[in-house]
Amino acid sequence: MRIFIMLIAMLLAVAAHAEIYKCVTDGKTIFSQQPCAADAVVVTPEVFRSSPEDQALQVQNQTAMIAASKRMDRDYRLLLLGRRIADSDETIISLMRERDRVDAELRAAYAQALSKEKKAISAQITSSKREFSTSIEIEKDRRAQFKSEYSRLLRSKE
Repeated sequence: MRIFIMLIAMLLAVAAHAEIYKCVTDGKTIFSQQPCAADAVVVTPEVFRSSPEDQALQVQNQTAMIAASKRMDRDYRLLLLGRRIADSDETIISLMRERDRVDAELRAAYAQALSKEKKAISAQITSSKREFSTSIEIEKDRRAQFKSEYSRLLRSKE
């Protein structure tokens, strides 16, 4: 996209340097890029140049727009991080509930199991706790990273 804009700007710059001819033919004034008659006159267009005050105001406005754009980008990133933190909290709660549900089911099965089966169910309980603990800790680490980034963005001036 930038290349396309640059090409158009270069083409416009070339066109801006082309000479403009003014001819009067049959009482009509014609402007052209090529001489339209032997008495064609080269026209030099008047170029409007803004005053130094207007230029300073334009720079000031541009600076303000850039600052506003940076604030909007920062606010948007804060919004996204806030959503990720909330999603992470929900995931942790969901994992804890699922852990408790699975644990209750396995403990109920353990209580009804024969002595041979109790050892296998006990191993399942241990394995399940380990898996849920790992998943919860990973999600807590993710949430901590999101919170850290959120705090950093709050402190930053960008």
